[in-house]
Amino acid sequence: MKYRGDIDGLRAIAVLVVIAFHAGITTFAGGYIGVDVFFVISGYLITTLISQEMQQQRFSFVKFYKRRIARLLPALAITLFVVFCLGFVFYNTHSFDNLGKQIFFSAFGAANIFFAGGEDYFASGVANQPLIHLWSLGVEEQFYVVWPVLLLIIYKVRPQWLMPATVVLLLFSLLISELAAANATPASYFMPQYRAFELLIGALTGLLLLRYDSKQLPNALRIALQGLGLLLIFVPILLLNEHSKFPGVNALWPCIGTALLIAFPSDSVITRLLANKVMVLIGLISYPLYLYHQPMISFLHVWDIELAPYTMFVTVTLFTGVLAWLTYQYIETPVRRVTSRGGLWPKRTTVAGLVLTIPVFAIAGAGVAKTDGLPARFEVLNPFAVKLNEMHAMPFHEHFQEGWQVNEPPKAKLLFIGDSVMQQYVEPLAAALGYEKDEIETVTRGLCVMLKGVDYVDQISDIPCGGLREQLYQLDSSYEHVIISQAWQGYGPNVKNYEPEAKNLFDRWHGLLAATVEHFRGRAQVITVVGMHPIIDGTAGIRGTVLIDPQSYRERIKQLSFAHPQRLREGREFFEGFAATNHINVIHPEDIFCASDCVLNSEQWSYFGDSVHISKAAVPFVERRFRQLFNDTKEFANAAK
Repeated sequence: MKYRGDIDGLRAIAVLVVIAFHAGITTFAGGYIGVDVFFVISGYLITTLISQEMQQQRFSFVKFYKRRIARLLPALAITLFVVFCLGFVFYNTHSFDNLGKQIFFSAFGAANIFFAGGEDYFASGVANQPLIHLWSLGVEEQFYVVWPVLLLIIYKVRPQWLMPATVVLLLFSLLISELAAANATPASYFMPQYRAFELLIGALTGLLLLRYDSKQLPNALRIALQGLGLLLIFVPILLLNEHSKFPGVNALWPCIGTALLIAFPSDSVITRLLANKVMVLIGLISYPLYLYHQPMISFLHVWDIELAPYTMFVTVTLFTGVLAWLTYQYIETPVRRVTSRGGLWPKRTTVAGLVLTIPVFAIAGAGVAKTDGLPARFEVLNPFAVKLNEMHAMPFHEHFQEGWQVNEPPKAKLLFIGDSVMQQYVEPLAAALGYEKDEIETVTRGLCVMLKGVDYVDQISDIPCGGLREQLYQLDSSYEHVIISQAWQGYGPNVKNYEPEAKNLFDRWHGLLAATVEHFRGRAQVITVVGMHPIIDGTAGIRGTVLIDPQSYRERIKQLSFAHPQRLREGREFFEGFAATNHINVIHPEDIFCASDCVLNSEQWSYFGDSVHISKAAVPFVERRFRQLFNDTKEFANAAK
């Protein structure tokens, strides 16, 4: 198969726009389509190579997968090893537990399946996970397992069916992708059946070029088609964003653009630009560059190093570019040379060694996940972090469970409804109001909007949010007190039926919150809404990691502060007005921490385990402050037992 420098130039465009997107450059808000460019190139190259070898009667699955192993595993093994080591040192137990699961799935080329179970690629925080980008590698590896088999079967049965079968599969995948994208579930973004059409566009391009010589077309026409191809790639980069429906038809345009550039090389400035030395070099190292850039961005956030988007892009590209070149020059190239030309013994040894990395990383990841983040590392290396992680833990999970925690038949007196932000107040609120545990029922789940009538696109599949909500509003039971809350500042476009004319962040919840309050008005003697929760700056530096020490921790907790004070004021204004109009109680969490002065720590421990959740250390303080607030409030004094 003849080498084409312009295809490496396309790879360069793809990886650079992805890095720009991950760096947060808003001009390239649609830069995630760089992955789709990669998919088309992969589909084209793999299909062309396999088809040529089948026609020459020399295709071998063993040789094919040896080439894939030599191409993919060296840089992947480096990525997983470095991320594991950094996570070991810089992650607390919760984050390391999650990383262990990601490493386990990534080792088997199934990261996309893990993320499809409950991660929104565009959600704040999620996009900064060090291995989130490996979902695309999972899609490609699953394609490499299925597509060669299908190609060989069709070729053996009837070779002339190759192209029609590819078209049918392509159209079917595009159809289900468009339908799934309308629901915007994680699976619709990550799963291979919704991405197959992109790889199949590349496959179809390869099959067409094997049959027809596009160079027979006039050069002017090929230049025009190349120009159209560039336009179809760059317009989506500039026009799409995290709220766009994707993949589906929106992914079709950059894929067609990539196919046009592959199919119609010409004697033009476009081809020369794509094939120039700099673009080719970036294209040659694009695979390790893609693998390395996201962990660096992620750990810069962990280390609380804030860089402007363009500075982030340049810094990450240059640093990981050097590492990628070293990997390509001194690891990838020698490995591929040995596996393709080396003697039998070094070839087998090299392939076996690479394959062995799969179970090694899978076992390491599983070990971390099975031990809930390997807390033993702290016992050996930093005993202070053991106590710190204990004091930073979410108080809810020690005494309560997520999901549907309602007696059958319901018999409790106090009902809590909401997400993880509601969960953190269950224990101190119930105690302050005088309720025992057996008098409490909860319907809660992290990242779940429980308001009546909400059209919410769920991000997590372990406990379906829609199912909880449906059960909740079918519940026919009476309570002394119902308490409702959620992360009012969160959720963004995942809520499809906000108030259309909302003036600010909080007004958009008015209709849904009013419907919820009205539902419980005849079912509860007292209804309380917990208003805007503080977001805390500075919590990134107080995580329980191997390196944290008591002195630096206590210095850092003194620097914690409220983020977005203006938003707190807007929230107070909205919830005060809502409570007065709807005759309910409202609690302002800001008042818990701010009386005469704002207090965010006990001088020994932080009252926040992360930027939005209170810590176990805060529970006695929060309960005491609730009691004080209730004693000062006539309505709560009447509601308290």
